Amino acid sequence: MEPIVFIILFVACVPLVLLIIFVPVIKDKKARNGVTNYDTFSKNYSFVLDCSKEKAIELLLQKSVADTLNYSFDQNSMIIQFEHLNAIIEYQLMFYTFENRTFLKVTRIQMIHDKSNIPFMINRFFIEKCGAEPVDYQCFRSLESSVNE
Repeated sequence: MEPIVFIILFVACVPLVLLIIFVPVIKDKKARNGVTNYDTFSKNYSFVLDCSKEKAIELLLQKSVADTLNYSFDQNSMIIQFEHLNAIIEYQLMFYTFENRTFLKVTRIQMIHDKSNIPFMINRFFIEKCGAEPVDYQCFRSLESSVNE
């Protein structure tokens, strides 16, 4: 292969690869509306719901073709397992009620494959599926510790 052909292919492929990588990141930032509702390693996410725990569980049990991620949900263990592009990640759901509002903490418990963009799709999933609103994670931690005391 001539060097010029290699250079042209390289120059054409780099923007495409960058686009594939950054589209989920950009969509996540837009969905969060600038709120940082996750910890440093994107292991924990925090939301406030516009519905009760029971309604959120009911919504999670109803699968739809419009869901942004393929998932399975076990309401007994409160574990949701996301699958996307040969990646599988499990999260534990924990609900808190504080001042008549329902908060949701989503915590990664198992990552079977670590090269995925699932962490950048979690926010959109819960926003669209449950009407969740991202809550600043540091503020949520304060609230969580006061509820647990």
